[in-house]
Amino acid sequence: MFGGLFFSLEFVEGVVGLVPFWLGLVFLVFSYLGSSYVVFSVSLVRYFRGFGFGFWIPILLVGYGLFGSLKFLFFIDRPGVSGAVCFSDLPSFLVPVLEGAVGFSSGSFPSGHAVAVAIFTVLIVLDSGVLNRGLRLGLGVLYIVGVGFSRIVLGVHYLGDVIGGVVIGLVVGLSLYYIRENSRYAVELISLIGVLVTAPTLYFDFYQGLWLFFGFFAFYTIHSVRTLVNDSYKNTFIVNLLEG
Repeated sequence: MFGGLFFSLEFVEGVVGLVPFWLGLVFLVFSYLGSSYVVFSVSLVRYFRGFGFGFWIPILLVGYGLFGSLKFLFFIDRPGVSGAVCFSDLPSFLVPVLEGAVGFSSGSFPSGHAVAVAIFTVLIVLDSGVLNRGLRLGLGVLYIVGVGFSRIVLGVHYLGDVIGGVVIGLVVGLSLYYIRENSRYAVELISLIGVLVTAPTLYFDFYQGLWLFFGFFAFYTIHSVRTLVNDSYKNTFIVNLLEG
């Protein structure tokens, strides 16, 4: 019963049929807020404003590498349902901007948006000084539910894809946050985990895997250089060797 509900085409069609166009636009915005454009832009700005010890970027990259590999390993077909909002309903100049909210190029399980927003929410709740933690948690839950439900409303994911993605994202986010807090060489461990979980992607989609590997390498290099001039950052193994 539950397996049928989680991957039920009828459930997706039923949800899409209940959502009017104007509400679909709201969920389209939610979906865009869960895209890589948003989560990585915020993380990059945060890093270069001086919060480099947080390692948000490599933690998110691990999530992207993991769900990329899982999509190819499971390769469950998408629902193939026309969502509550179609690009043909929108002005043409908005389509390139919003493609990241709906666009997809691989299997259905797990939802990459759900994985990303769950990890992002863990980092915001545990590692951000904005507002108080209780309010951050409440907004984080709204963020996860809104983005997750939007993927069903737009007809690109099953309920099981979203729930699975959230669970995976929470496990990844909490586990890597623990490593960051308790390991001297957290950036090395996080990057190594990222390389391992991303490796299958090289076989299925070489260029996607290559970009993720480049992301880990670029962050490690930049962070090592910044560590040399700022003692508030956690040192990398390479920097400790250079400093003797």
